[in-house]
Amino acid sequence: MKARKIYWALLLVFLIAAIWLQTTGALGEAFWGLYGIIIAGFFVGGVFVNKQYLQDLEKEVKAMNPMLQQEPDKYIESMEKALQGQRSRAMQAMLLTQIGKGYMAKGDYETAKNRLLTVPPKGLNTVMAQEYYIMLGLTLFHLDKVEAARKLLVLKATDFERARQNPEFAHYYHILQVLAMVSEANRTGARKYLAEHPELEEREDCKKEMKFIHQKL
Repeated sequence: MKARKIYWALLLVFLIAAIWLQTTGALGEAFWGLYGIIIAGFFVGGVFVNKQYLQDLEKEVKAMNPMLQQEPDKYIESMEKALQGQRSRAMQAMLLTQIGKGYMAKGDYETAKNRLLTVPPKGLNTVMAQEYYIMLGLTLFHLDKVEAARKLLVLKATDFERARQNPEFAHYYHILQVLAMVSEANRTGARKYLAEHPELEEREDCKKEMKFIHQKL
């Protein structure tokens, strides 16, 4: 946050100085060349500052994971507060995904779906897209919108394949595969898939989804 404030303060000072220099003609013809170089530097610096801010925000969100399960209302409130006034689409995407997860933790899948659908697609980077589409897929299955869920698995196959290879999200990928089989009345295939992934029964963060699957089986 501090780095962003310094960045914007420096940019403001530069713009004021640029206006003064152009008005007075102090640099003559060299003004526009120098102006272009400095603007390019500010652009690169802005990208770096925003990336660093997003990484710091991701760390803060991960540190709040225990609150997600224990106090989802408080978690949602914290994410909504962080979202206020946020202009970066990447940060909006991350925070709205977390808000959706908060409502999922409460069992309010309708509100979770509605919040997830407000995520700006252009704000999703490669990793965020994996988490976002997984949460949206799980929400659709919980709402019994199985056709929409299966369609999502096909349309975003690349993101789901990346999730399969990502240890952070692989277990959710496997749960979605089981739910897709169950939705197609392929209970034998679903049971076989579960037998091949016994870790799903053991993970604390999979208990709610596994309970949902067993109810379907």
